[in-house]
Amino acid sequence: MPEFYLFILYILLFGLMTGLLAKRKGYSFILWFCTSSWLGLIVILLFPNANDPSLSDQKGKSLIRTGNVTALILCMLTYTIYYYVWTLEIK
Repeated sequence: MPEFYLFILYILLFGLMTGLLAKRKGYSFILWFCTSSWLGLIVILLFPNANDPSLSDQKGKSLIRTGNVTALILCMLTYTIYYYVWTLEIK
């Protein structure tokens, strides 16, 4: 049972890190929070800042849309992997 609590702590820790970093860069906190993994953290670090004043409005919106769709895909991938790993450990 302690592994479960460590797992929840891991998800919350990485979720907060990726979510806060994404929010600071102009992306959705909730979507990036749901990525909750090393992969999500690395990807958001590689994404450009969508709040950059030198970007045009159109380019900024395009970056935000691309970043948020990427977060949604990573979220689905991450929780699919978590589900299969967790169900394999239970058996």
